[in-house]
Amino acid sequence: NPYTRLPIHEQAMFFGRSQELLQIYEWLRSGVGNIWLMGQKRVGKTSLLFHLKQQYLKDRGFVLVFIDFQLLGNVATGNLYFEVANAIYNELQADPRIGDLGAPLPGVFAHQPPAQLISYLTSVQSRLGGNRLVLLLDEFSRTTDAYLQGTLHRSFFDEWRGLMQATAPKISFITVFQQQSYQQLSLHAQQAANDPSWHLMELGERLVLKSLSGQDVRRLIEWPMRNFLEYSPETLNHVAQLTGGNPFLI
Repeated sequence: NPYTRLPIHEQAMFFGRSQELLQIYEWLRSGVGNIWLMGQKRVGKTSLLFHLKQQYLKDRGFVLVFIDFQLLGNVATGNLYFEVANAIYNELQADPRIGDLGAPLPGVFAHQPPAQLISYLTSVQSRLGGNRLVLLLDEFSRTTDAYLQGTLHRSFFDEWRGLMQATAPKISFITVFQQQSYQQLSLHAQQAANDPSWHLMELGERLVLKSLSGQDVRRLIEWPMRNFLEYSPETLNHVAQLTGGNPFLI
C-alpha cells in the first residue's frame, strides 16, 4: 500500500501545491521574516514543510531546519528557547560551517533566554555565507493552546515577536498553525484588547492550505496505484466527492 497516514517524505507521493510553493519561495526571496502556514488538521501542512526542506528549496540558497514543537518539552515550564537552539544544532552539527560553533549550553540559556536564542541564531547565520537560515516550525499552536489554558505566560508572545523582528530579514520562519487554534485565538483576542498572542499572529504573511482540487486530486488517486488498478471516471469523481479533495482522506 503506497498510501500512509503519516506526513509525506517521498517526492513521488507529494502532489499539487505548486502555487503555494511558488508563493512561499517568492516571499522568502523578498525577505519576508515569517510565513504562517495555516489550515485544518490533516490537510498536508507538515508534508509541505518536508517537501520544502527535502526538495523544493534545496540548493536554492537556503539552509532549512525542521523543528516539531510536539517533540519539545513542556512549553509552559521548560526552556523553549534552549530547546529550539539545541534542535538547530542537532540538525546542523554535521555541517563543517556549524561544527565549530558548538552546542548551546543550558546554563547560558538560563539567563535572558530570548536574547540568547537571538545571539545563537545570529551566530549560525553568520557561518552560512550567502545562504539564509529558514526555520520550519511545526505545531507552533502548542504555545497558544497552552496560553489559552492558562499555563503559558503572555510575555512569551512579546518575546517571540521580538525575536522574529530582531533576526529578520537574514533569518526566516515558516510556522505551522492549526486552523482551529487560530479561530480560538481570534475569539479570545476579541475579548482581550492588545493581546500579545494576536499581535504575534499579525507579523508576516499568511498562507491558508486548503484541500486539493481538479487534476491534483485525480493524480493522487491514480498515480500511486497506476501499476495495479485503473479507475473509471465515475470512481474518480466519487472518491473526489467523498473526500472533498483532502489528501489524508484520499
